Amino acid sequence: MKKLILKFVSLATIVALMYACGSSHNVIHDGKVYEVKGDQFFQAGVEVTESISEETKTRIQEKLDTRLDLRAEEERQQEELEKRLKEQEKIQKQAEKRQAELKNEQEDIKKRQEEREDARKAFIEAKQTLKKEQKKYNCLLEKGKLSPEDIKQWDNKIEKLKQEKDEALEYYQSFFN
Repeated sequence: MKKLILKFVSLATIVALMYACGSSHNVIHDGKVYEVKGDQFFQAGVEVTESISEETKTRIQEKLDTRLDLRAEEERQQEELEKRLKEQEKIQKQAEKRQAELKNEQEDIKKRQEEREDARKAFIEAKQTLKKEQKKYNCLLEKGKLSPEDIKQWDNKIEKLKQEKDEALEYYQSFFN
């Protein structure tokens, strides 16, 4: 990218210098400055078309044509360079957009993993709570310390804990479907 920008700046400088120096069709030939307007040649504002040889006219015209061809080629290269810069910027914007999309996807995956881990922990906790409360109930029941009303309350409590465990398991399994 830096090379491309450096080329662009260099080419722009060259083109600017050529426009500054050669925008009027002035040609230096044999140490003399000639101004070319169509088929007419001027020197110091005076027309000299008839007074210079055909060979000199041809050489002056060749120099002018060469310079104009170079300028046209430089302009074409400048346009091509600008086009490439625009394409590069477009590609870079697309890459940045894709990178942002990937970052969002990664964040979503991380969030989903955290939710799954939380669901797993909730299931394990519900399972352990149920197991602990069942053990406590069985112990009290064996010792005969529960009235029929207490047994009813414990059965409701254990049923509720089983339901919570089943719901936690269902939620945890939903991450794998």
